[in-house]
This record gives sequence, structure tokens and C-alpha cells, in this order.
Amino acid sequence: MNPTLKLIHQRRSTRRYDPTPLTEGEKDTILSAAMRAPTAGNMMLYTIIEVEEQRLKDQLAQTCDNQPFIAKTPYMLLFLADYQRWMDLYAGAGCQARAQELGITPRKSAEGDLILAKLSPQGYDEIGRFHVLEPTNRTFGRPVVWSHPAFADRCLFARNDRELVCVSLAAGE
Repeated sequence: MNPTLKLIHQRRSTRRYDPTPLTEGEKDTILSAAMRAPTAGNMMLYTIIEVEEQRLKDQLAQTCDNQPFIAKTPYMLLFLADYQRWMDLYAGAGCQARAQELGITPRKSAEGDLILAKLSPQGYDEIGRFHVLEPTNRTFGRPVVWSHPAFADRCLFARNDRELVCVSLAAGE
């Protein structure tokens, strides 16, 4: 068996931790691996927060479904969905300016659109746009769809508070 698959198959979660603190080198190795893990579009739409303060671990143990083992770990990484990264990429790539050049009314992300685009160091090049579903929430004074889409079997699945929509991404359909 492939050594990587063997390692995955032998993995067990005991949720008991050695109380020995990690070295800075070990922490750097763990964070480096986390930052190099693949994500959709390599966008890393999350933020990693190191949690070492016992008071915070105790609080997280309670707020995360009363899981006492959380309070006993000497080192914790908290992964948070971070949609602001998408907004920053949208702004940094000059999406609004490029849309105006093309005569397209710019729309911000989270408005329920599926956009096919090429994003490169030269900028944003929109290929096509399709409105998938209506926003049902409001954030910062504007309507938003805050559920992240899922992709499976050449389909996009998106939802708001009223409906679940499946859009085929297969060529020719």
C-alpha cells in the first residue's frame, strides 16, 4: 500500500494529549502544513488562530458542544471560515473596474450569482454569469447569500433560507 494511504488508514483519534508543550519548531511545522493544504481554487477562505491560553480553551470546550478534551490540549488551532478573504481578492484583482470596462454592472460576491471568470495577475476576465438564487439575509446593509456552494458530480449546489438549487456545470447541458 502507498505509504501515505497506509498512514491515513492507521490514523486514530484518541483525544488524549501529551501535556508536554510543543516547541516553536513543531508549531511552525504544523502551521506550515496547514497553510499548504489544498483548498478550492487555492483561495484559503479561512483564518487560523493559535489558542494557548487556558481560559480560552476552557471557554471553547463549553461553546463547542461541551467537548472537555478541547480544554486539555496544550496547543490548539482554531479554523474559522473567512469570507473577507474573498472580498479582499475581489477588490485586489480590480474586478469592479474590469466589469465597468466591459459594460457589466459590477456585483459583489455573496449575491447569489455563479460567475465563470479567469483571474490572473493581469486582472479579472469574466466569461459568463448566471443568477442562481436570491439572497435572503442582509449584512453590512446589503443582501447576501451566506452559504458556501458545494460541488459534486459536475453540479453546483447552493442554498439560501428558502430553497436548495442544483445547477449542472457539465458542458452542453
